[in-house]
Amino acid sequence: MLSSEILNSAADLLEQKEWLQDYLARDHKGAIVQPEDPRACAFCMLGAIWHFTFTEIDGQLIKNDTQAAKDAVSRVLGFELNDNGQLAMYNDALARSKEEVIATLREAARQEAEAGR
Repeated sequence: MLSSEILNSAADLLEQKEWLQDYLARDHKGAIVQPEDPRACAFCMLGAIWHFTFTEIDGQLIKNDTQAAKDAVSRVLGFELNDNGQLAMYNDALARSKEEVIATLREAARQEAEAGR
């Protein structure tokens, strides 16, 4: 997947599922799970991106470049690249909304698509 596709998929996921703060992902019982876990039904921004670490194509798992997607979000927010802590702090800010996070993912996806990524 291109980074723009990962970002749009992450935004789609947050539109369809519950958004959360302070944890990457939770299941329907509220238990903390990994973002790739099929039981995950709530995600933070990073968890939504990491949910797309692998794509299954013809029965084979293909690893996607989620770092490029995270770097694209960092560029939109004016953060240093390769700093998951800043991205987590953005997602977890008390006044942050699900809609703001989705808009940030969409803008990063738009910029990546324009760059052919």
